[in-house]
Amino acid sequence: MQAQAREQQAGLAQRATALDLREEKVRVGEAQLVQKQQRVAEMEKDLRRMRQQLLEAQRRVEEEVRAQVRRANADIAHQSRILQERVLAAEAQTKKAEERQRQSHNEYLQLYESFNRFRTEQLTASAEGPAGRVLLDSQAQVQQLRTQHMEELRLAVERVEQRCGAQLAELSARCRELEDQNRRLTAALARRREQLEQYRHRDGDGKRARPAAATAAAPAPRQQLPLPITELSDELGRLRRERVLLVEGSAGALSAADDVVLRLDRRIKEMESQLGDYVNRALSGTAVML
Repeated sequence: MQAQAREQQAGLAQRATALDLREEKVRVGEAQLVQKQQRVAEMEKDLRRMRQQLLEAQRRVEEEVRAQVRRANADIAHQSRILQERVLAAEAQTKKAEERQRQSHNEYLQLYESFNRFRTEQLTASAEGPAGRVLLDSQAQVQQLRTQHMEELRLAVERVEQRCGAQLAELSARCRELEDQNRRLTAALARRREQLEQYRHRDGDGKRARPAAATAAAPAPRQQLPLPITELSDELGRLRRERVLLVEGSAGALSAADDVVLRLDRRIKEMESQLGDYVNRALSGTAVML
């Protein structure tokens, strides 16, 4: 009986030791689970912060594009006003030239009429002799003056028309260029709005899917670590594609030296650095759990 009692006591002691070991393992597992949950919460907080920064950057890009569209429209309106003023000035110059031509023509008619009266009087007085030769010489001089005057008027009108035509062609080309730039910027802004709307829809889907992922993370928390990294990598790729679309899709309206593109480049570099830190922290956490 005593031997049986000792065996029972030894078995109970072994069970107690096993239970203590199990309790210790459970406590260690709970502590590790709390640490993992804290890391996951910190990663989600960082992800929300970066998403907020992305939305802010997108808002700034959209405002910059809108500002460029407004500046282009203002430039078009200004050039149109200048064109209209120059056209009106050219029309006024043309009217002045025509008025001078009419005045010169009237003066010529008066002079010609006076000359005809003088010639008639001279012919009546004497059709021969020195007076007749003087009359013929005067008539030839008047005809020469008339020809020179008409030629000068014609050349003056041609110069005015050429100058007005050149100014009109130059301003029309500038207006077409500004209108084309305005269309490109408007199209780029429309594409930017569409991309932003797609991102918001995708962000909404990600937020709806996150509770289910958090529930499934309890039995296997290691599987949740790559998810934020994947999202950041996808977002970084989207920003890079957006930069390509913004530069190449604007058909020359935007270049790599514009403020909008430079800000986007800085944001891409920041995200690359943050993603690298994120990956290193995730790898360090995985190594600690192992």
